[in-house]
Amino acid sequence: SGLGDTSVRLMNLIPGIRAAPTNKGCCGQAGTFGLKCGNYDMAMQIGTPLLEVIRRPEVDIPSTDCPTCKMQMEHGSGRPVMHPIILLRDSYVAAPPAETEAYGTHRDA
Repeated sequence: SGLGDTSVRLMNLIPGIRAAPTNKGCCGQAGTFGLKCGNYDMAMQIGTPLLEVIRRPEVDIPSTDCPTCKMQMEHGSGRPVMHPIILLRDSYVAAPPAETEAYGTHRDA
């Protein structure tokens, strides 16, 4: 899932989420490397082990904290990929008001 240790620890604090690194290496993008036409095939080949994992149906929400990995993961898997902070935000938005009001947050009507 392209996640570092800090992101995995953060996501595992969110109720209902069990995050785990894939340990399948690089997505193949390597910054702007994979964006260059001459590197496309190699970038996709490098990312294949990771892409195969995130295509699995048991992976509910692929996630990464790297914007270029997100682009490569979405392109190679055909699935939306979420940033851990978006998952954290959505967990607060989905929480019942009593759980969030104590912390001074609010919801838009």
